[in-house]
Amino acid sequence: MAQVTGDLAARGASERLRMTATHLFNAMRPLDHRQGGPIPACLAAAAAGDLVVELVGDGVHLDPAVVRSVFGTVGADQVLLVTDAMAAAGMADGRYELGPMAVTVRDGVARVDDPQHPAGGAIAGGTAHLIDVVRATVAAGIGIVEAVRSASTVPAGVLGLTDVGSLTAGRRADLVVTDADLTVRRVVRSGLDVG
Repeated sequence: MAQVTGDLAARGASERLRMTATHLFNAMRPLDHRQGGPIPACLAAAAAGDLVVELVGDGVHLDPAVVRSVFGTVGADQVLLVTDAMAAAGMADGRYELGPMAVTVRDGVARVDDPQHPAGGAIAGGTAHLIDVVRATVAAGIGIVEAVRSASTVPAGVLGLTDVGSLTAGRRADLVVTDADLTVRRVVRSGLDVG
C-alpha cells in the first residue's frame, strides 16, 4: 500500500484519478421510473465527467441496445470496457469453480449451479477475453475507435498509468493485431512480437 500511495503522490497533486462504477447494471437494483436508484445516478455522474462506468459489453451481461445507450449518453471517454472474466474465460463449456461456488458454462455463458433452476442460476462472471468484449461492442454499433479507446486509453487513465493505453511515442507498445473481423493475429508486448 505504501508503494501505491508513493507512486500516486509522485504523479503530482494536480492529476485527478477518476472514480469508477463497477459493472454498471450488474447486481444493481433495476432502473425504475419512480425510484431511479444507482443506475441513473451513475449515468448522470459519468455524463458530467465525474465518473467512469464499467460495462461488461460481452453480449451476455448487457443487451447491445443498453451498450449503445450508455455510450450515447456518456461518451466513450467515460466508459471502461471490462470482461468480468473468471477461470473459464476462453475455455470450453463445462464445470468450473468460482471461489466456493460450482459453475457450469453452457454456450459460453457461466452460471452458478442452482438445483432450483435446471438451466442454471445467476450469471457467474464472464468467459470472454477483452478482445471479445471489443468485438461485441463494435457489433452492438459502437465505432471501433471508441470501443478500443474504452478498452485501452480509458482504463490506463483511470489507473493513472502513463506508459500504456495508446500507441504514442514514449509509451510501451503492448497491443494485439487483429484482422477486419477483430480476430487476434499477433500479440506485441513491450514492442516485441510474442505470438
